[in-house]
Amino acid sequence: MEKKGSENALIETSMNGEDGMTSSSVSPPESPGQAHSGGSSPTSPSGQHVRVQVPLATALQGFSMQGPNGEPVLGPDGQPVLVRLVPVGGGGFAQQMFVAGRLVNEAISFNIAPSPVGYQNGDISLPNGLPSPTLPLSQTCAASANCPNAGNSTKSLSTAITIQPPQIGDVNSRSAVVSWAEPEGEDKCVSQWTYQLEMAHGHDSKFLFVYNGPGLQHHVDSLQAGKEYSFRVRATSTFTSNQKGSNNKTVVSPAVVVTTLSDRPGTPPAPRLGNRTRNSLTVKWSAPPCNGSEIIAYYLHWDQGNPYSGFVEEYKGTQRQHKVSRKLESGHCYRFQVFAENKIGRSNLSPIAAFCTLAGPPSPPGQPFLLSSTVDSLTVSWKEPIDSKGDSLEFKVEMEDPESGYGFMSVYCGDALQCVCKSLKKFSTYSFRVSASNAHGVSKFSAVSVFKTSPSAPGTPSVPRLDGRPHPRSVNIIWDSPTDTGGSPVSSYRVEVDDGKGGVFREGYSGSENSCCILDLQPGRSYRCRVSATSAGGVGQWSKISTVTTRPVAPDGPPAPFLAKGQKAKADSMTLHWKPPDCTGGSKITNYIVQMAERGKSGFTDIYSGRDTSFVVNSLQPGRSYRFRVKAKNLVGYGPWSDASLATTSAAVPDRPEPPIHHCRSPYHVLIEWQVRATRIC
Repeated sequence: MEKKGSENALIETSMNGEDGMTSSSVSPPESPGQAHSGGSSPTSPSGQHVRVQVPLATALQGFSMQGPNGEPVLGPDGQPVLVRLVPVGGGGFAQQMFVAGRLVNEAISFNIAPSPVGYQNGDISLPNGLPSPTLPLSQTCAASANCPNAGNSTKSLSTAITIQPPQIGDVNSRSAVVSWAEPEGEDKCVSQWTYQLEMAHGHDSKFLFVYNGPGLQHHVDSLQAGKEYSFRVRATSTFTSNQKGSNNKTVVSPAVVVTTLSDRPGTPPAPRLGNRTRNSLTVKWSAPPCNGSEIIAYYLHWDQGNPYSGFVEEYKGTQRQHKVSRKLESGHCYRFQVFAENKIGRSNLSPIAAFCTLAGPPSPPGQPFLLSSTVDSLTVSWKEPIDSKGDSLEFKVEMEDPESGYGFMSVYCGDALQCVCKSLKKFSTYSFRVSASNAHGVSKFSAVSVFKTSPSAPGTPSVPRLDGRPHPRSVNIIWDSPTDTGGSPVSSYRVEVDDGKGGVFREGYSGSENSCCILDLQPGRSYRCRVSATSAGGVGQWSKISTVTTRPVAPDGPPAPFLAKGQKAKADSMTLHWKPPDCTGGSKITNYIVQMAERGKSGFTDIYSGRDTSFVVNSLQPGRSYRFRVKAKNLVGYGPWSDASLATTSAAVPDRPEPPIHHCRSPYHVLIEWQVRATRIC
């Protein structure tokens, strides 16, 4: 941080709080002619600054300033410049202010850079950005023979000092900015000015300070609109004289008067009650601050006794009270608020105030509302009258059962705000109303509310039964609705069937009808089925289980006949096997028929009929191929033929030939011939 003087050398100190070292700089005068008349200018080159670091203890004892090349820095008196830090002001060491100044004859000769610092951990640290006002060398006063005023303690140390009136700017209704200039005139011993801004209300009030510090401007807020204020500045500075320490100099500026801008009125306080009867209210209110402009009208608004509606205007005028007597009910509460108006505008609305007319019978309670419902009970609640205000009230609840024809009948009397009505019919409608009573009488009944008990789940339907003749792959079933619907109509039914083998149930139908057709069944199979009903009260229990059986059909064709694994056909026989059909048609297989045809021939011949699933075919020819097929029969009849399979007998030794026949052809040879039997193929 560096400050430049206009004539002579300036010295400024800053503290390093880490190593306890003091850094000083010397700035030479701009020209030798401007130095003190009693000495010469420093030897430091013009425009250069010399910085040195010395221990804190040395800075407090005093040290000499040196130039860049180690040459001593001379003051205006031609003597080396010695500098040290000295405490100024009262208090302990940690609270004192420290000043950097020239040391002459073991006393401070002049104050060049007064710098407030703090003391911490044995080191002195200068806060960053803290201003350090300084004085030119020619305005200093020495306590030695080198100072013009030396030894003359009665001689005046300064010429007349004055300060101009402060300037007022940015004036509005609540604040203003006050600025001022430094004092005018010369004083050779001033170290630092401190300013105190003082303010008074009007011309004759006592001045009170609103700011104290080194600044030349202050923003004054929290002012009142349309008011007159006086401002003045008091400047105080420290002087040095005749080795006797520090003296204070104070100068006060003339006062300046300013008037803040007018504003709309302040917020009025809440209205207050002046008087009340059973059917009237007198409302009063206090005037808010006018803020520099006369109030021209007051506006009184009210809610007309309805807390759920907005406020409407009841009165406009210059009076500060009003009697409200129209449309008021005894023992009823009304809310009010007021605002004021001047030429600038309207004030904010006042806080809301509520007043009640004198009590009569209470107003009707709130309309009953339902807390909970069951199949045979209703829990009903209500709000107490808005004008009860903690009064002791008793409530009467009446209920109407439309089916009884008796009208409203009392079901509860007491001070609670709810009641439970029991032994009601399920899913039935009931009407309720409630009245309140106090020492002054009974209120009117509240508005009527209608509630309904909850329905119960329906009962079980009848056992499902077959509707018409069964089909091989579907059945039609029918059932009756439950006798107890639970108070609400049945909305749907659900039918479930098992897999026909006693397994788990699956959904077969869901709908509102009392009959259905269940599909995707197997012929001749017995299925278990059940049904349940659903309504607004929930899902009812399952009915009893019934069994329905689909109509059987002829069996499907079995798989093609085959030779058993590991078996081979013989030359004249083979053993055929076959399996039952995948679908027996819902009836037990009672018979099989097997047919055979030689390969290349069209006709099939029955070779077996029976219940077995295997048969040995004999009387076959070796090496011949044969086709075989099979069909099954149940109680309904025969099913289709299976696919034909092909099987071949094995080869065998040839048959014995026919006896030979010989023919004598000559004395020397005989012709022998024989016939080969054609029944076997070798």
